Formats: sequence, C-alpha cells, structure tokens
Amino acid sequence: MAKKTAIEKLNADKEIKIVDSLPDGIPWAKAGSSMVVSTPKEVNAMMRKIPAGKIATLDTLREALRLKYKTDVACPMSTGIFVNIASGAAEEMRVAGETDITPWWRTIKNDGSLNPKAPDGAEGHKTQLEKEGFAFTSRGKKIRVQDFEDALIKPESLIA
Repeated sequence: MAKKTAIEKLNADKEIKIVDSLPDGIPWAKAGSSMVVSTPKEVNAMMRKIPAGKIATLDTLREALRLKYKTDVACPMSTGIFVNIASGAAEEMRVAGETDITPWWRTIKNDGSLNPKAPDGAEGHKTQLEKEGFAFTSRGKKIRVQDFEDALIKPESLIA
C-alpha cells in the first residue's frame, strides 16, 4: 500500500471525538476531565483564520477547540499531529501551483520556538515568518519568535 500524502491525510473522513472522563495518570489532565479529539480538517480551518502579523501556539489551537466543544481539554498529541498534517498538505498544494494555502508558518510551539517538523524544518519556518516581519532569538539549535506573546491571536477568534 502506498504512503498517503498529507493532502489525503487532511481530507480523510474523520469524526470529532469527545471523551467524557479521562482516566487517572494523564500528566496534562485531571482524572475525570472531558477531552475533545479534533480532526485534521478542523485544525487546518482554524490555522487558515490566523491573519498575517498574528501567530498561534499549539495551546492557542487547543484552547479554541476546548472552548468550541465545551470540554476541559483538547488532546495535545492529536492537535500537534494535525498541525503537521495541515502544514504538509499546504506545502503539497503550493508545489502543485495553488496560491491560497493554509499559512502553516503562523503556528508555533508553546514556548515560541519554531517547529523542526515544519516543511523545510525550523529554518523554513523562520523564512516564512521573516516575510511577515517577525524577529527571532536563538538558544542553541532552538529558534524562537522574539516577543511572540505580543502577536498571539485570541483563541475565541478561531472558532467559527
């Protein structure tokens, strides 16, 4: 079986899942918390709403999902995976000649650092954000958006 493209993964027919009560022992949620597991399409749609000059962190997207579905948390693992799928699909579309792609570069890690799994890695991520006027700091191999908190979009604005 051939490996699926990011576009195929993005467009896969998935349903949103709500877990009513998480078990004990999950480090990022209290036992009994409710959790939403979104879909690649929904995360992509939220990423498309981030305008030039603004950015979102994974936690921004998770908070928007949590608010939309009125749960205690949104799954951090699936949200991160779906950001990577949306980013890869956008680049596949760009290579195919499409110009209206998801601005994947406007989604960064929670600490302001760039995603090494982004298309063309952290350096590619940096190149795209530089085009929008963002500045950077570095610590070791980690590249971080300078004063990223000032450019964060409000989670509520990502909810349709």
